[in-house]
Amino acid sequence: MSNSGPYVGLKVLDLDSDLAGSYASMMLSDLGADVTRINLGFSEIDYSEPMFNLWNRGKRYIDADLNSNEDMENILNLAYNSDVVINTYRPSLKTNQPIELDLMKLKQSNVVYCLISPFGETGPLAKHPGGEGVVSNHVGLYGDQGGWEQPPVFIHLPVATYGAAFLSVNGIGAALWSRNKHKLGLKLNISLYDSAIAMFSGSMVLSPNVTPWIRYAKDQKGANPVYRLYQCSDNEWIFIACGNETFWNKLCIALDRLDWASDPQFDGAPWNLKLDNRDVLIKMIQDVIITRDSEHWLKQFEQYDVPSIIASTKKAFVDHPQIVANCLFDSNSNNKKQIGLPLKFQRTPGRIGNQPIKTTFKESASTIEERFISPNSGSENPPDFKKSGPLKSVKIIDLTGYISGSYAASILARLGADVIKVESPVGDGFRALGGSFQTWNHGKRGIVIDLKVQQGKSVFHDLVKQADVVMENYRPGVSKVLNVDYQSLTRINPSLIYLSLTGFGSLGPMKDKAAFDPLIQAMSGAMIEQSGRLSDPVFLKLAMADYASAMLASFGVISALVEKNKTGLGQHIETSLLHGAVAMQAGEFQKFFDRISTDGPVGMEGPCAAYRLYKTLDGHIFLSCQDDNSFKRACEALGLDALSLRYTDFKRRETNDKIIGKEFENVIGELKTDEVLDSLTSVEVECSASSHTINIHSDIHAIKTGVSVESQTFVGPVKHMGTPFIFDSSRVTHISSAPDFGEHSKEILNQLGYSSKKIAALENLGAII
Repeated sequence: MSNSGPYVGLKVLDLDSDLAGSYASMMLSDLGADVTRINLGFSEIDYSEPMFNLWNRGKRYIDADLNSNEDMENILNLAYNSDVVINTYRPSLKTNQPIELDLMKLKQSNVVYCLISPFGETGPLAKHPGGEGVVSNHVGLYGDQGGWEQPPVFIHLPVATYGAAFLSVNGIGAALWSRNKHKLGLKLNISLYDSAIAMFSGSMVLSPNVTPWIRYAKDQKGANPVYRLYQCSDNEWIFIACGNETFWNKLCIALDRLDWASDPQFDGAPWNLKLDNRDVLIKMIQDVIITRDSEHWLKQFEQYDVPSIIASTKKAFVDHPQIVANCLFDSNSNNKKQIGLPLKFQRTPGRIGNQPIKTTFKESASTIEERFISPNSGSENPPDFKKSGPLKSVKIIDLTGYISGSYAASILARLGADVIKVESPVGDGFRALGGSFQTWNHGKRGIVIDLKVQQGKSVFHDLVKQADVVMENYRPGVSKVLNVDYQSLTRINPSLIYLSLTGFGSLGPMKDKAAFDPLIQAMSGAMIEQSGRLSDPVFLKLAMADYASAMLASFGVISALVEKNKTGLGQHIETSLLHGAVAMQAGEFQKFFDRISTDGPVGMEGPCAAYRLYKTLDGHIFLSCQDDNSFKRACEALGLDALSLRYTDFKRRETNDKIIGKEFENVIGELKTDEVLDSLTSVEVECSASSHTINIHSDIHAIKTGVSVESQTFVGPVKHMGTPFIFDSSRVTHISSAPDFGEHSKEILNQLGYSSKKIAALENLGAII
């Protein structure tokens, strides 16, 4: 079942993992790994045929019996002879976890062991049970979606779960790269808690000198007047995404209101408008947009190069020429559509696997005889993951800007790589976002080079000669104009790994258009689906395409590095915001393709009475009690014993969902948040209090586990996310803050061997800053 991907020959054992682990091992399988899944009946993945086939495509699976000593012995033998083991820790289980592994034996066998859990293995919440809804609500995702001083709103996408899958493959890949240099295996801890934070990292920045983003968010259309949904005269909704000052000026021209650009009350647009003036500008723009239909505005905005798009459906998205041109979807052996590969590797492309095949221990054992990396290779000295991540010694040149590319490179920096951010004299377009810029560029050094002058190009080429990786997110064709494209740079460094992250992909009629996350959201159907029972589309505060494509891009780089360890060859890798949007809705697109009913749109509180948000006297909580036992316990804790006796099975609860929801509302609404949580947690019912992501820095769990960090930066002290990866129980703490503009230019040039005299001459020419 192998293919031509970078992980051909990698042996992976998936131990009955939940959705995050299943998705992670699927991504490894797509890129060549030989994956065997063990089914023990504990996993919470959807076992219906279309969904099981998606999450386990290309894998073998074994139905094992937890009570069989022979099966348990076979599982342990497979684990100790694998390259990677993926497991799920479930605090909700009263008994021991399904499979207890000897961690020392795993390390001695040079196995990378990835354990995914709700809140991690340490900290005050380590034993606290919780799935997607409970964790996302606790972190503040639902509070942020609702807005400041507004009720929280349920997010229909499993953000923390998908994020955990993306972080898992990044961590696994980095561990494999490190394992090539060390004889001992290692343990990787990924939690839904850290993953939810990583997927909202730009929103959870807290600084006395930066107004928290959430303060601006008052409704479901967008906090920024020029980064927002507007209604047209034909009742269609158009999203305008003016992500920098240039596009703001173009918008003023397109709307025939050039006077706005010089109006003092709109100083600081687009990102630093005063709070009081935002509502004023929103009304003024809406009054203009409502006068014409969507077709008019699309043509008008295209003429003046204003980034915009109509909020659309999944059906329109799947059939769009741009999507077809970039092969975002593929057909399986039964000619049914499914999500395609999110990364394009030039030499080792990988392929989508067939439907999962049922197998036996005997057949699987015969496929795990040869290891991807010899257990005896590398140094016997274990790395110190408190000082540096596993990618220590990897040198990366970062030409990216804005969110997706910058965050991708920062993830690699958080994993230990030496990342040098190269900016033009104009600077990164999102430097104006101050605090958020910190988290998207955490761990990097910075240099300013003018690539439009020959002396600047020469400096850049000297950097490339010593680099392992170059990353860029220009519009297609720009890198070639600047002579920093893959073909040009491999003449200087033939073994270079080169990552291109575009907006709309490198092919198709929209490839040259400027792309921002909400445009991709709107195009992919995410805004329509998030609207639930409302009639109008909703702007997801989660930058889903940005964050997902960032994690895909970093995973692509790591995968190429792992492959290069074996062959010595580099290659070109591509992904896009479109690929990120599809990866972030993988299960949702599969349900669309298979016409799987979701019983109507999801409400703003959640999909059903046993899995939703509830108002308390002083806030909101999220309740999760979908199975028979937890529903019964929840009813007893809330004094609703008769309810549990009346609706004893899922079918009855589904039919009478509104009645149950009303009963829960009446009781919970009369109690304070702490009272509800105490009652429910005392009987081990999963629940959490609603919050905002900026409050994570006062969450004792974030503080104790080290995911909340404080940096001294050029905008003052900033609290933000540290690294979401824990290797061998250690979280890297020695990570620098984001670089000031040209902060490390002289330091980097000195390391290249440039004299002070030569550096001064380059500064005088404007080649560097």
